[in-house]
Amino acid sequence: MLEEKWQQYKADGLQVFTLMGEGFNPGAPAEANELESWTDEGATFPILSDPLYENSKGYFNGEIALGATLLLAPGVKVRETSPVDLAGIEP
Repeated sequence: MLEEKWQQYKADGLQVFTLMGEGFNPGAPAEANELESWTDEGATFPILSDPLYENSKGYFNGEIALGATLLLAPGVKVRETSPVDLAGIEP
């Protein structure tokens, strides 16, 4: 569903990206081939490495779980955290 929203609203300025904190081996940063594996799942938005969640953990009070999602408002302010209701996203 995230890919659908990205396609629907990217021309209106919606930015979607995935920060991958770990690779397939827990505790190890993601390598290039692991980032690329997400595109095999159909993601066309950017997939970025965030080694061991150094950048994103601050948004989750240091508690990161797989599938964690943030909806950011303009100015990079957190609007919603997991679970985010993607069906309600409008420009």
